[in-house]
Amino acid sequence: MGLIALVLVPLAGFYFLVGWLGFFGWIMAPLCYITGKPIRGGLWLCMGIYGVQFYFGEGQSYTPLFELVMGISLLAALVQFLHNRRALQAVAPPEAVPEATMHAAPIHATGQMLELVPNEHGVYVQRR
Repeated sequence: MGLIALVLVPLAGFYFLVGWLGFFGWIMAPLCYITGKPIRGGLWLCMGIYGVQFYFGEGQSYTPLFELVMGISLLAALVQFLHNRRALQAVAPPEAVPEATMHAAPIHATGQMLELVPNEHGVYVQRR
């Protein structure tokens, strides 16, 4: 009886683990895609597909589907990278900002200009 339990308990635990990882993969994949992490979302989706294939597959291979999911995820990550890169290039470098706008005096909400003086630590604070 001990030998049967020694074999069946780890086997049942493996099936349980694969089932829960597959279910968790289906939950995490859309969340990762929504938060902008396409490669992580693709890996979770592949894990979810594998869980379904493990329980309900008839021996066919899902490798082409995994490759398609990861290829689309890679393209999404590339588009995201290029979009971020283009957005960073659109920001003007500091040397392109006119000198007058860099040292503009701060204005209080009432419309009065604030006078700033350095304190004992060298930090500019409002004169009281």
